Amino acid sequence: MSEWKGKYVRFAKVGVQENPVAPTPLWEDYEHGERNPGSSIPLSYWVEGVLITEPQEGMAIVIDRRVRNGEKIYGVLQTSLVSAIIPVGNDSLRIETKNSVYILSRPPAQEYSMSGESSGTP
Repeated sequence: MSEWKGKYVRFAKVGVQENPVAPTPLWEDYEHGERNPGSSIPLSYWVEGVLITEPQEGMAIVIDRRVRNGEKIYGVLQTSLVSAIIPVGNDSLRIETKNSVYILSRPPAQEYSMSGESSGTP
């Protein structure tokens, strides 16, 4: 597996586990910018930022977020513990946690800058 830690990435929630520990709320019911204890993030939620942790089973994914769903919003995203990592193509990973299914990828260079400017969708 290639090195991901320290790279600018796109991380998108694409699915929900069959028996999640925490429920996935609807987009309009999620308290954006707030802690949502006992809740997962909504489907179609995606971020871009710098990956703080190398993807590893048994560890959380932590991202220094620069962009959330196309808007420049700084913060930190942390998942529940990773239960599976599956390579998808040459430059993407399917990341499964107890609650969710994500795609971790490296966006094309023209779509972002390290300052957090972004265009496009996942």
